[in-house]
Parts: sequence; structure tokens; C-alpha cells
Amino acid sequence: HHRLSEQLVQLKTLALILLLCAPAVYAAEAAVSEGQVAPSFEVALADGQAADLATISKTRPTVVLFWASWCPYCKALMPHLQSLLDEYGSEKLEIIAVSIREDAPEDAENYLMSQGYDFLRVLEGDPVAQAWGVRGTPHFFLVGTDGRIVFDQSAHQISPKRRFGGKEIKGHSDRAARAAPAWAADLRRAIDQQP
Repeated sequence: HHRLSEQLVQLKTLALILLLCAPAVYAAEAAVSEGQVAPSFEVALADGQAADLATISKTRPTVVLFWASWCPYCKALMPHLQSLLDEYGSEKLEIIAVSIREDAPEDAENYLMSQGYDFLRVLEGDPVAQAWGVRGTPHFFLVGTDGRIVFDQSAHQISPKRRFGGKEIKGHSDRAARAAPAWAADLRRAIDQQP
């Protein structure tokens, strides 16, 4: 009986410690939100030069996409993003693909090259994801020309009924194929609202 009582005290103590520590952990990784100035980061340009997000987004709205080459939702979304870039043109829209959680950085680069995407790239973007509070993929934001986040995909979650057309969809690939057009439509609306 004494041993059980001792274990209960230890368990309660552990629970209290976890409870006290949890808010600090979440505060350290608080996600950015709409209306906030986007944390800037460096981007390698095609000509070998570098620029930062703050400079790039001053001239045109900029999509910041956190993705991974192994993510089926990312792969389903990217053709829609490329279509937006083709439609608006690189003078009116920029897309920065920030790869995170890759086994090897070349996996991300090889995938983007093989698909012919015209996105600016940040390889090994885990520190950027941490600064933005991004934990999963895909997660994308639209940064306006004032440097503020004007659209956060996670703040506009798509209802399962809208995303899956009221049907039960099994498997990530099928779900991704149905979610991607809805995400792209939400992003298009946000782009069209930009001055």
C-alpha cells in the first residue's frame, strides 16, 4: 500500500512538472499569424545571389510554402501553385519553397528540378520553420507587399465535406488530390485581394 501511494505522489509530481513546462514549450514555438510582420530569411536566387524575404515581398505578394519531398499533400499542391505563378507572372507573384524535415537536402532539389517548378528554394529550411512555428507540411502563407502575413493556410482549414465532396476518402494520396484545389482556391482569393 505504501509503495502505491509513493508512485501516485511521483505521478502527480511528474504531471505538475509537465503542466508547468508545457506553456513555455508552446510559447517558444508560437506560430506566426495573419497581420504579423513575416519573419525574414535568406533565399538563394537562380543567379547565385541571395535576397531575403523582406526584400522580395516588397515588390510582389509572396507565397512561403513549407514542404517536404516525401509529403503527398505537398506534391498534390505544387502543380496548383505553379499554375498560379504561370497565371500571375513572376512580376506579380513569387513563391518560395522552404523544404523541411528532409533526409537529404538534395531530395528536395531533385524533386523540384524533375517537376520543372519555378519556385525560389530554401533547402534545409528547418530553422526557418522553427522561427515561423511551422510543425507540419504542407503549410503555406501569403506575405503582402507591406511585409505582413495576409493569409495563413492553417487559419483557413477546409471542412472535410468541402475538401472531400461529402465522401469518405481513404489514403493520403486521394485526400491530397482533393484538398489541393481547395487550398489553391483559398490562396487565389487572398492574392486577388492584394493591392
